[in-house]
Amino acid sequence: MIRSICGITLCGLLVLTVFSGLCSAKSQTSFEVGAAGDDASRGNLGVRASIQTHLYDTYPVVFDYFWLGSVLSNGAFVQFGYGFQPGPATYCLDAFVKDGVTTCLGKSELISNTEGRWEWQYWPDTTGHDFYYEIGPADSVGVNGTWHEYTIVRSGSQWQFLLDDVVVGNLTAVASVSRDPPLILAEKSGTDQLVGSLGPVAFQDLEYFKQNEWRPVESLFVVRSCSPTQNCSLGQPYGVGVFNGQVVVGSVHDRPEAGGLLWTSGYETLHVTVHPNAQFSVWTFAGQQLFVDNATVRVPRGMFAYVSLIDLTVASPGTLGALGARDEFAGWAGSTVSSNSSLQLLMENDYDLKATWQSDYVTPISILVAILVIVGISAYIMVRKMRMRKN
Repeated sequence: MIRSICGITLCGLLVLTVFSGLCSAKSQTSFEVGAAGDDASRGNLGVRASIQTHLYDTYPVVFDYFWLGSVLSNGAFVQFGYGFQPGPATYCLDAFVKDGVTTCLGKSELISNTEGRWEWQYWPDTTGHDFYYEIGPADSVGVNGTWHEYTIVRSGSQWQFLLDDVVVGNLTAVASVSRDPPLILAEKSGTDQLVGSLGPVAFQDLEYFKQNEWRPVESLFVVRSCSPTQNCSLGQPYGVGVFNGQVVVGSVHDRPEAGGLLWTSGYETLHVTVHPNAQFSVWTFAGQQLFVDNATVRVPRGMFAYVSLIDLTVASPGTLGALGARDEFAGWAGSTVSSNSSLQLLMENDYDLKATWQSDYVTPISILVAILVIVGISAYIMVRKMRMRKN
């Protein structure tokens, strides 16, 4: 999470030096790169993933952070991972910052820029500057190359932060499900030029807690961003890739475009049949596609697909249509039954949809009746004329 507070403020962490205490806000820049989960993972009450510890020398003026987290439906933001603070400097390890005033809730320690420590942050409002945070003790993320599971989960009235199934932090806050899919990200930020390598660090086994069970994320999408946004024109120097089932972020060669599909466990098939004369659209993460009559679309598992019928009244096929018969949309049948012309489908399995129609034959029947009347009258007149000639 990127904010400018006081002291040296990087990604929401307040660095209190032994000299300065509270001071004025500073501008900062940041790069973020990683992955977001699928649509099925929205509305969760917890996320977890394993992160491999990579210890390395960082530049003293930048902050490197590797975390998982979620934007919540109430506008809050929560995250947990490990990072390297700019230093050496003295940090308050447990604090709350409100309206630019810091309340230190625990002890302070001198931390160097080569120490990897776990840390969590909670922002009650993503648009504000108030936040809670806690930094772990020295050597709290193990030795280089070891894997550790980081968990954020709701427990009663608290958010709990667990490292390898051990609660290392908690915070009493309003309960709220996630608004967006969970994130796994590498982040570099600072008040000066962003220099040096960023990891790389590997993540694996991203899961979310929903409906009282942990579920694996089935698809991942690329996140690449920067702040402030005008600095994006300078180019994002970091990337993300999937290697041997692990999501590796930071200083890697792969630099896919933001929003693209990074990985999926598989595809589900959406088959839609509407009408020979009707147009419809299918929206997926890749954008909108227009079709007529029918279509088959493959969608990454766990993602939304939006089907919208564009033509609700169309000419009937064949001769009746040429005579003015119309078909009016009546509803959807098949895997989903609905009278709405637009549908949102969570693609956790295959879908087969068929539009049903109600035919309106008033116009062609009227034409046929008119033709019969004209033919009848003409026949009557001809018969009358023939009889008159005979007489």
